[in-house]
Amino acid sequence: MNKHTLLLSPLLFIIFISSCEKSNPVSNGSTNEIIPLKVGNAWTSTFSDYDSNGVITTAYIDSVWVAKDTIVDDQNYFLMFRQSENAVGPPYPQTSSYLARNTPSGYNEREVRFNLEGMSYNYPYHIHDSTIVATNEAITVPAGTYNCIVYKFPAAVVLVDTVYQVAYGKSYICPNIGIVKQEFWYPQNRLIYRSVLTHVILNDK
Repeated sequence: MNKHTLLLSPLLFIIFISSCEKSNPVSNGSTNEIIPLKVGNAWTSTFSDYDSNGVITTAYIDSVWVAKDTIVDDQNYFLMFRQSENAVGPPYPQTSSYLARNTPSGYNEREVRFNLEGMSYNYPYHIHDSTIVATNEAITVPAGTYNCIVYKFPAAVVLVDTVYQVAYGKSYICPNIGIVKQEFWYPQNRLIYRSVLTHVILNDK
């Protein structure tokens, strides 16, 4: 992902978004966007990495916010910023940016510099879609309890002993709220990392 310098400091960003903060919602809302994209919307999650014994080795805070809307190839997009830093210990803020939009078939991301198609989630979902393993699973995280669609997708091919096997990821998404939880699993159900939503700000203006 292309790295970009962010001119707005994390402290100023927190002050700015706090002005439009409201209580974290616990329902799916009244619209049909899988991830609500509006200038001012923001999500904060805690990511944890796990070793082979299931012990957390590192943890960091990941913040994503919608900076502005823009036009690319005659299509409406939103410019998203992501900043990650240590949850404990010395901070090491890393910032990247990408484009995102909601389409009639779901949510789509594009890498800013090369405009490459990236992660996407089909929505409204089809019950026979092999990437969807649940359509209304209640997930509780620090930000609240949300009814989520659970997407499962191949994430990598890894060598286990002498056999290549597929590692996979899971995304738990509450429509009109955003990504509530994400996980990455090695074969034999070994958890590698997990993220949980700790705070969400939705601009209703």
